[in-house]
Amino acid sequence: MKNIFLVGMPGSGKSTLGKRLAEMLHREHFDTDEEITDNEGMTPEEIILVHGEEKLRSLEHELLMSLLNKENLVISTGGGFPVFSSNMVLMNEKSITVYLKYPPEILWKRLKKDRVRPLSASLPSLSILLEKRAEVYEKAQIVVTGEEEINENIANVIRAISELLPDENPERL
Repeated sequence: MKNIFLVGMPGSGKSTLGKRLAEMLHREHFDTDEEITDNEGMTPEEIILVHGEEKLRSLEHELLMSLLNKENLVISTGGGFPVFSSNMVLMNEKSITVYLKYPPEILWKRLKKDRVRPLSASLPSLSILLEKRAEVYEKAQIVVTGEEEINENIANVIRAISELLPDENPERL
């Protein structure tokens, strides 16, 4: 069964929703930021600060290439993961992509007390980043406008996937 990639800005709930969605669909959850942190001994933010954004994007692309050989995963991606190296095109070819869409004000409300994020350190920088990335995010096969309640988001994602794949049993997505 095809992998499901969750894409969107930092603060859109990809990791939290991914874990719950994987549980409900009886799939394994995979978080690209966690995997990179485990492999490199540094968070994606630290990699950007120490080695530059290009290094992080190269690591993400390598990780994507390995994930495309697997199946039955729900994958929570880092915010920039789909934006570089034609990653979104590759994900769309081999998997189901879901964009969790939120306005910058909601994202900032969630992020302002979060860890250091060098690319989205203020509401204005987050808004500019969203504006730059939105065109790629919107290429996802499914765009779900995020709700405050996670259960609504999960229901909306499952409904959208069922509509995309009408011949699939929702329990077997």
